[in-house]
Amino acid sequence: MTSESAWGVTVEGVLGLVPQAAVFEDDSLPEKKDPVYGGTTSRRITKSQVQQWITDVAAAVDLRLRRRSELPEELQGKLDAFAATVVRTGAGAYLSDAAFPAKSSVNDTGSYGSVLWTRYQAELTAAETALAEWLAPGGGAAAGKPVGTFPPSAFRDDVRW
Repeated sequence: MTSESAWGVTVEGVLGLVPQAAVFEDDSLPEKKDPVYGGTTSRRITKSQVQQWITDVAAAVDLRLRRRSELPEELQGKLDAFAATVVRTGAGAYLSDAAFPAKSSVNDTGSYGSVLWTRYQAELTAAETALAEWLAPGGGAAAGKPVGTFPPSAFRDDVRW
């Protein structure tokens, strides 16, 4: 998957969501002190793993928003910009849970990874809903056209400027 289909989300953008995570350039480094838990660690999260999570989440988002090419350019640009946020948030949830596995579980609702995952799901649902509304007959895809009229005011103001 190309970076274009990942909506331009970068590893650095994901690391910005979870700055406390220890992420290394590669797996060949000697054991280092873990900046969060202390002590040495052989557990390594590499930038290539984060890039793979970005690719995986982008593929899921791309599948759910596959009809976005039917939108006018203006709306497609807005949806694509929002999709970048969705991908960044989903990959951040993966990173947070991988960096702090002791805090992640099936019924977890208090860890930061869980918060990011819940936000990712809500954002993805919002993007899908917006896409469906825009593509519906009479939806927002007819940008620039009037969508209704307003009746004249029932209250007179009698003030003339």
